[in-house]
Amino acid sequence: MRFLNRILPLWLSCTIVVASSAAVAPAKPELPATAIGRLAAAWIEAFNSGDEARMRTFNEKHVTKADLAERPMEQRLSAFKRLSREIGVLEVTGVTAVEGARIVVLATSATGERLAITVEGDAADASWLKSILIDEAPGPDDAPVETGPPMTESALRDSLDRWIDRELAADRFAGVVRIVDGERTIYERAAGLAERRFDVPNTFDTKFNIGSITKLFTKIGIAKLMEQGKLAPEDHVSKFLPDYPKPVADQITIQQLLDHTSGLGDIFGPEYDAMEKSGLRSLSDFLPLFENKPLKFEPGKGEFYSNAGYTVLGLVIEHVSGMPYHKFIRRTIYEPAGMIASGPGEADAPTPNLATGYTRRARYRADGDEGPGAGGRGRGPEDGARPGTDTRRWELRANTYDLPGLSSSAGGGYSTAGDLIRFAAALRHDRILSPAYTQWVLGGDPPAPGAKAAPTMQTLPPGAGIGIAGGAPGLNALLVMFFRQDLTTVVLANADPPIAEELGQKLRGWTRRAGLVKDGS
Repeated sequence: MRFLNRILPLWLSCTIVVASSAAVAPAKPELPATAIGRLAAAWIEAFNSGDEARMRTFNEKHVTKADLAERPMEQRLSAFKRLSREIGVLEVTGVTAVEGARIVVLATSATGERLAITVEGDAADASWLKSILIDEAPGPDDAPVETGPPMTESALRDSLDRWIDRELAADRFAGVVRIVDGERTIYERAAGLAERRFDVPNTFDTKFNIGSITKLFTKIGIAKLMEQGKLAPEDHVSKFLPDYPKPVADQITIQQLLDHTSGLGDIFGPEYDAMEKSGLRSLSDFLPLFENKPLKFEPGKGEFYSNAGYTVLGLVIEHVSGMPYHKFIRRTIYEPAGMIASGPGEADAPTPNLATGYTRRARYRADGDEGPGAGGRGRGPEDGARPGTDTRRWELRANTYDLPGLSSSAGGGYSTAGDLIRFAAALRHDRILSPAYTQWVLGGDPPAPGAKAAPTMQTLPPGAGIGIAGGAPGLNALLVMFFRQDLTTVVLANADPPIAEELGQKLRGWTRRAGLVKDGS
């Protein structure tokens, strides 16, 4: 089984500058004693201080005046404060690559995320930082599957209950878990609160933000237009969006957008953080966040997880179909699948039964009182805190102000566990697309116009399946579908990533041990 378009729990792609300090204990394991290794270690030390003044010094020492002019100091500090607030102190766990002026450092955040930090220095002098990218490290799908003796379905349910009880007590999980084999429910449980202000519990009817699971809907929408003969994977963006900046629109194909190989970047970053997000009410409203930025690489010559690319795909769908993206998805996917409780996320819409997302944020001590802060160390040794320790206090806060006014084709809609199970059944039984296009969506070759294929459940090899996850602060969703066995697992959480994916990893082992996943899958 493979995971398709797994969303990242954290994005940051920006130029940030670092400076050395000895205030924080050296990271273990130590980074290489090279120019780029020292630069990465210095950035991590400054970041772990949580101190805006130190990060300002950092920028002044290690960024060129030209780069500071391109991206002013206050933008850099704003990105630092937000990231520090959201993930806290980093613990270095290893290094995966060192190539000249580039290094990839693995770390675990205070909130549990596994991160890959790519630090790139100037090619001529690596003491000057050109960029830093913080991305998800190889996660649940790449970790070894739990092995052990066979277990009964009853033991599987007991294991799930124990896991949920433990994570619920630690305030790391709240949500719904369902496992269905055909018409038979193997496990289902709703736990925790959907709305903490009024003690509203999660139920099986609770709607959750599903993040980038929406990307699978977008790919299916493109497949439907292919099936209708209205576009082809090799078509260029300029064919459908003549106003999109050239020459980029003439270079990028639909297939490259789908595969994250277009060179387009992200919609998240300092500009998104600083803007009034309620103004994002259409797909075109997202364009200023990326359309005039240079490509990260020549189209087809690299790979970068691109929310911008899937936003462009949504605009293509609107142009070709002649209807708004969300209406097209409802007509093309939700209605034939019987998904009665799914839709676009609207931040200010009174959506019944919609869970509020809660993300872990930092509080700090200042003047003897606790209050919300930017993640800095509010207490020093003179206040009785041990030097080199993190004195922040963590609390849960609603993610309401992080959400756009309207979700996009890159992510952010809502659904229920029941609706996602109905979607999985409709997809595997070819009720949304014809078999040839269903199999293309699941990773097969693009079919020729009018191509015929045997039913998907008869065609795919034993054990074939996919998983897709979505996540951002305060939300994490996982959908895993096997096809020859009619087995579907859904984990929906109104809590921080990677909690749903962590459970998904355990379930990969437990379902095998319980005999639910067979034939080498």
